[in-house]
Amino acid sequence: MRSLRSPHIRRKRNIRIFAKVLIGITICTIVVGLPVFVARLESLQIKEVTVTGATSISSAEIVDATQKILDESYVYVIPKTNIFMYPQNTIEHVLKDQFPRIETIDVRAGMKRKIEIKITERSAVAQWCKTDNLDTCYFMDSQGYIFAQSPTFTDAVYMVYRGDTKEIPIGSSYLTVEQFTQIQGVLVRLNTLGIKPISVTYIENNEFEIMISGGGSVRMSLRDNVDKNISNLESILSDTKAGILVEEKLTVQSIDLRYGNKIIIQKKVE
Repeated sequence: MRSLRSPHIRRKRNIRIFAKVLIGITICTIVVGLPVFVARLESLQIKEVTVTGATSISSAEIVDATQKILDESYVYVIPKTNIFMYPQNTIEHVLKDQFPRIETIDVRAGMKRKIEIKITERSAVAQWCKTDNLDTCYFMDSQGYIFAQSPTFTDAVYMVYRGDTKEIPIGSSYLTVEQFTQIQGVLVRLNTLGIKPISVTYIENNEFEIMISGGGSVRMSLRDNVDKNISNLESILSDTKAGILVEEKLTVQSIDLRYGNKIIIQKKVE
């Protein structure tokens, strides 16, 4: 009697297993498919990207670069255009890499499925130039970051820096922020002493040569006590008998402050 009922029992068991599998597949489909379906709803897709704060950078180029990111998908099925799932951090990082002129960027979702990109651009305070000529130069910001090629100026409009960077310097920094800040401080103090710096050239090992308007130069090292060097320089410049500074111009070829209290003065060659 038992053997006669076995096929029937096995069939019922198979039906139960199949039903469980079918239910499992249905649940998985709902769990996976429903979020995908919702994520792809047209009413949740970004329909506009706006840019504010761009002056030198083209807003259209920023929008195009952002749109390329949004055109991608997560795991091939979930669109990055979903207003609740768009890659905010990725957009910010990519745009800053692609547009070095951007100093700060804030990407946020606005009303009516809009992405709002607010940027501030770097301000030029100096130039980095490849050679003594001013025909191939780049803008630098207050931290020594090189962010864009500059136009050719017939006269020196900005303080000019040379040396210590790459062949194509955009996106790199001139020295460290701390070193660049120190150099800027030195230039300000030289101005207070009555001499006008026009360019800075990195030599090596934190040593620099600062060219002065009207001729001559000052050489110094950031490895030493900068305050002490400036004090020594002030002493020799204020010595009227030495006559090293006359009418805000150096009468010597160079003043070398790289050797502690020992100051080397090179006279101009007649």
